[in-house]
Amino acid sequence: MKPVFTKALVLALLLAVVPSISGAVPDSATWQSSVVGTNVLMVVNGTLTVNDFPVSSDNSLIGLFVPTLQSQAVGVYALSGGTGGFSVNVYGNTGATSQNGAISGEHLDFYFHDNVGGLTVATIDPGITYAGTEGTPFIYPSSVSLRAYFPPVITAFDNSGAVGTHVLLNGVNFSAIKAGNQVLFNGVPATVDNVLDGNRLLVTVPGGAQSGPVSIQTSGGFFATSSDFTVKPRIGSFTPSSGVRGDVVTVTGNNFGGAPSLFVAGTAVSGTVVSVVNDNQFTFAIPADVVSGALSVTTSGGTGTGSGTLTVFPSVTGISPLTGGVGDVVTISGYNFDNTSAGATQVTFSGNASATIDPAGSSRTVLAVRVPGGALDGPISVATSAGPATSVDSFSITTRHFADPVPTPWSMTLSGSVKKNGVASPAGDEIAVYSVHPKPLVAGKWEKVLVAHATILSDGTLSAMPVYGDDPATTGNTEGCVAGEETLLALWSVSDSKTYYAVLDGTSGLPVSIAWDNASVIPPVDLNFVEGQRIPLRTGGTGAWNLVSAGVLKGVLASGGTASSRQLAGATYDNVASMDLSVPLKSIEGKFDRILGNDGSGVKTWDPTRPTFSTLKALQPGYGYWIKAKASARPLVWMTFPGLMARGDETLDVNTGWTLLGYWANERVYQDNTVTGSLLPVSATDNVVVANVGEVWASITGNYDRVIAFDGGAKSWNPALPTFSTMKYLGPGYGYWIKMRSNQALGYPAGTR
Repeated sequence: MKPVFTKALVLALLLAVVPSISGAVPDSATWQSSVVGTNVLMVVNGTLTVNDFPVSSDNSLIGLFVPTLQSQAVGVYALSGGTGGFSVNVYGNTGATSQNGAISGEHLDFYFHDNVGGLTVATIDPGITYAGTEGTPFIYPSSVSLRAYFPPVITAFDNSGAVGTHVLLNGVNFSAIKAGNQVLFNGVPATVDNVLDGNRLLVTVPGGAQSGPVSIQTSGGFFATSSDFTVKPRIGSFTPSSGVRGDVVTVTGNNFGGAPSLFVAGTAVSGTVVSVVNDNQFTFAIPADVVSGALSVTTSGGTGTGSGTLTVFPSVTGISPLTGGVGDVVTISGYNFDNTSAGATQVTFSGNASATIDPAGSSRTVLAVRVPGGALDGPISVATSAGPATSVDSFSITTRHFADPVPTPWSMTLSGSVKKNGVASPAGDEIAVYSVHPKPLVAGKWEKVLVAHATILSDGTLSAMPVYGDDPATTGNTEGCVAGEETLLALWSVSDSKTYYAVLDGTSGLPVSIAWDNASVIPPVDLNFVEGQRIPLRTGGTGAWNLVSAGVLKGVLASGGTASSRQLAGATYDNVASMDLSVPLKSIEGKFDRILGNDGSGVKTWDPTRPTFSTLKALQPGYGYWIKAKASARPLVWMTFPGLMARGDETLDVNTGWTLLGYWANERVYQDNTVTGSLLPVSATDNVVVANVGEVWASITGNYDRVIAFDGGAKSWNPALPTFSTMKYLGPGYGYWIKMRSNQALGYPAGTR
């Protein structure tokens, strides 16, 4: 509302607009004293209204004057009681030497003086002539309705509004009758809705009004504001009320001007798509980057918002790529997607699989999502609050790296956080759990069964994943884990395109061992998958010796230990105070009796019960070790060797005589592709078939006598007697004895790398 004027300023404005009274009319202060009472008398009775309101001020005066005697009043009445009723004696001329009263038949002029405001104004002429009589007063035969009007002044008003808006005008001397106040907005007549009192009017901004002054005309005069009322634009209606990108909407209202700025749900619409018809109508084509919401328009006069909602339906124009696996990023192109808040737009793949939207890669026209678990081949749907839209193209799910396990009625639940090399594993990577166990009813045979699978749908988070157990009612096969079995975990990295088997606790850095327990929900895990190997050790009924090696380039040096000068290139070491503090031995803590090693300088041993007397102070890349596992009800113990995997093309200088060597190539080697009784290491990814296993040692042909391996029993290779050799297999994780005739550099053939 424009500021209210001061009382002094209002008075000054009134004085400026009050019609002047002839100078012959005495000042109101002298009216009563100037009246000459004569015996020629006329009495006028009636009521007085001021601005059509009953008079409310006491001691205000009604004064009567005649044209022939303007120096004195011929009648005065002092109002009291606030009723406006009066009975005034009008005195006539007695014929004396000078005129002292009204002359018979002379026109009477009525004036009103407001004692509170100090203003005097002529009343509306009631058309009365003097008819006084001598002696007996003449009573004017009818009651006179006397009306006085002071000029109006607008002192304050709401400074802006749209057509149809109610505006409050504050001021003075407004007429009590609505029709008595003609209000105009820049010359356009407005409807007076209500007269609240003489100081307040409620009016409606008329159609066709433009910004400019507000004026008022009453019987008391005319007044126009010095400041302008700003007419805001108004949206009255629009049609259609819904549509898709490109549909044309017609907007009707007021005061749009020549170049209105349009907004849909707060988003600006380019002026190039807005076409103005006239001041009260324009059209626009629904753009691609708006969503459902209210329409608003801004001009120099301000902003007007419509009351309805324009429903904008989304549309899908394409998806890329058209194929992918769970966790892969898919880009959905289209129009009018809602990115105003999380969950405002939902994306669903066929199979009713809900996808998570990546806000950073999404907009009103592009959505970036990851393929959710459970997605099937078919179209992709996008839904906003306005409704759904479905792609014309179908999305095809590619085969995952790990298959789904076969569910059984027995399971435990695994969940928690997943890292790869200390960093949250990204969505799309896969987790698998295996059971590795003796093959039922087949002595000496082992098998690996997938018992759990999950795709990481949110970076670093493994949701509840069931790990299935064996059906104890069946004896001819093993469907899953048995109670207490140590599971084998694997992480498939999409970015690296390889599987990680070595897993450590993400907080402590210690190796992780998860035993299966039916119907349990274990506490959340913190899994950190790193490069390395998980090597199975047989336990046997009374314990068992295992001849193993680690194909990693990370070794262990205990206090006082030194690395052999003959070692794999690129080897690094973890330094520990004692061997039993190393990760490899922590992974089998309490599950083994002894470790033997020989790097060509003699046999060295580690006994965890007698560390002071143990001579084995190093686990070195490239060498093999005898490990005796303790007896256990479980057939396997898993040993973890973290570290960068050897490439397979490294060489190792081997001394003359017997040495415990490791197999650091990457692939399994089979003679005739047959293996009897082998416990297959899990870290190899492929098989190499050779005519005879001796091809593994082709680099030192003629410089060694024998190779002895142990795979549930001793097996040997004699290059001079290949037909009678029992060793048919060698793979990552195995160790073997080799007897050299001379110092040589051993390297494995290219096919094994």
